[in-house]
Amino acid sequence: MDIQQIKEKVQQNLSEKRYMHTLRVSELAKQLAEKFGVEIAQVEKAALIHDYLKETPDEQLYQYIASANDPAQVLNAHPILWHGPAVAEIATDAFGITDQSIIEAVRYHTTGRPHMNAVEEIVFIADYMEPARSFPGIEDVRNAAEESIEQGIAIALGNTITHLVSQRAKIHPLTFKAYNAYIDQIQEK
Repeated sequence: MDIQQIKEKVQQNLSEKRYMHTLRVSELAKQLAEKFGVEIAQVEKAALIHDYLKETPDEQLYQYIASANDPAQVLNAHPILWHGPAVAEIATDAFGITDQSIIEAVRYHTTGRPHMNAVEEIVFIADYMEPARSFPGIEDVRNAAEESIEQGIAIALGNTITHLVSQRAKIHPLTFKAYNAYIDQIQEK
């Protein structure tokens, strides 16, 4: 499926507001990919489909995830995180995508994970800091990501953890692991 066909299919499945977010993430992801020498086509496809099921009812997301190889970790998390793994499960059938870099970027765009590949990193940070987002700490992430995707990711993960703690919300274990891995990575440099 080419980019235009993906855009059309995604647009049909999302509200106008969510689709515009998707386009902004895609544009920012392409800019970051160009700047940091990452395959633009992979990043663009991942960014375009990352929220494809964001507005899908939890019951349907549950069905997509329950058929996966190891659904327990995802299903034990808050349902707001289910859409990424669900899209990853249907990416091949829905979009003809078999590239694991794209699929993993979609799967982990909300939680992150330790040692993400370049496509995963760019989609994660582009989704977090797309231009219409405005919340405390976002400018720190944007400034850091201009110099180092890893720095931006570490700050974004730290902000996410702090926010979730302040809300007394559960934190996905991969988010903690990703934060620690990126802090280690930065300190090793």
